Formats: sequence, structure tokens, C-alpha cells
Amino acid sequence: GVGGWVLTYARGLAAVDLCLRSDRVVVIDHGTDIIIWIGEDAGGEGGKGPVWLSQLQSEAAELALERAPPASLMTVREGDSMSRWAIARLEPLHNDPADAQDVALPELRQLDPAERNSLSSRFHPTDDPSLRQWCLRMRLDVPSRGGPPARAGWATAAAEGSRAGAGGESVV
Repeated sequence: GVGGWVLTYARGLAAVDLCLRSDRVVVIDHGTDIIIWIGEDAGGEGGKGPVWLSQLQSEAAELALERAPPASLMTVREGDSMSRWAIARLEPLHNDPADAQDVALPELRQLDPAERNSLSSRFHPTDDPSLRQWCLRMRLDVPSRGGPPARAGWATAAAEGSRAGAGGESVV
């Protein structure tokens, strides 16, 4: 730990709104933007962030410069006006049912029901579809919990050379 903080690096964390928890500092690599999210309970003394935040910002700035054009770097704090900007760049996973959320972000299974409801209730309903909702609209297969992808229509089968309708019958 550094200054009473325990640092945990998790690579491959899904860029979804439900990864933004109040007790976390999260670096989100969105491709054109690199966002450092400081949760309200992780703000440290004076809400400026933990003592190691400047090191994290330096590492993120180095990563941003490796791009052409360089990614923009922004540090946002939960609850400030720019936090909405950061949330808008993430997949709105809170719009999906709980079992679909678990597939996209397995760590959610570790939360008790009260914590999970509290987390989901922080996000406002939006017209933006989650990846799952978009795939279903496009008739693409969607990963499902504990099994093969759920069939949404003919689009996946078409990629394999034959077209199958939603009921599995062949379509010419």
C-alpha cells in the first residue's frame, strides 16, 4: 500500500458505467480519451485524490502520447460536472438486466443486493443502448451467462454461409 492505500491494477476492466464505484480510482482507456475517474469515497484529503494520483496521471499521460494523434487526458471526480462527460463515453450497462451485467462485469456478482441497487441507481436512464441491446437490435448473438451465446436471429448464421431465421429455419 501507499500512504494507507492499497493499489490494485486490473487490466481489461470493461469500459462500462458500472465499473465506476465510489470507492475507486479508475483509469479508463477509451481510445481517443484516457479518463481518470476518482470516486467520491476515494478522493482522499480535500477531495484531490490519493497521494499517488500524480504518479497515475503521469503514467496515463505517457500512454496518451503513444497514440497518433495523442489521446486527450482528463481527470474527473465523481459528482463534478465533467463526470457526466466521462459516463457518457461508457457503455450504459445499467440499462441491462442483472444476469447480462454479470456477464459483462463479473465482479458485480460479489456485491450484495443493497450495494448493487445503490450502484445501479446512481446512473440515470438513457436512450443509448448497451452493447447487448445493440447486438440484439442487429440480430447478433449475445453472450449469455454460463452457456453459449443466445441466438438473436439470422445475422450470425449468415456469417457462417447460411441464413437461419429466428426459429432456426433456413431462409433463402
